[in-house]
Amino acid sequence: MLRIKGYDVSISPGPVAAIKLCKNMSFYLIITDQRMPVIYGSELATVAKHLQPATKIILISGSSERMCDIDTMMAVDDYVQKPRDNGQILEVINEIFKKPFTAIG
Repeated sequence: MLRIKGYDVSISPGPVAAIKLCKNMSFYLIITDQRMPVIYGSELATVAKHLQPATKIILISGSSERMCDIDTMMAVDDYVQKPRDNGQILEVINEIFKKPFTAIG
C-alpha cells in the first residue's frame, strides 16, 4: 500500500533485523507492531529512536490500552489500534508529517 502511494519501503523480517537496519540506514518513518518475537514493538521503538532521534514511529497494537511507560511515550509518535485499515495508517502518516520537526542535538 505504501509503495503504491510512492513511498520507498524497507521491510524487516523481525525486530532484531530492524535494529540492524536502523544502524545502517536512515528512515523518516518506522511502523511496527507491538507483538513480535524476541522483543516488543515498544522496545524496538525505544532503540530505534535512540539510534535515529528524528525518525517518526507508529506503533500498531491490538491492546486496548496504550503503552504507558515513559520510554515508549517518548519514542512513539502515534498509535494505531487493531483492527486497522490502510486508510487509517495513511491518515496517521499524513498527520505525523504535518507536525514540525524538532531539532535534536
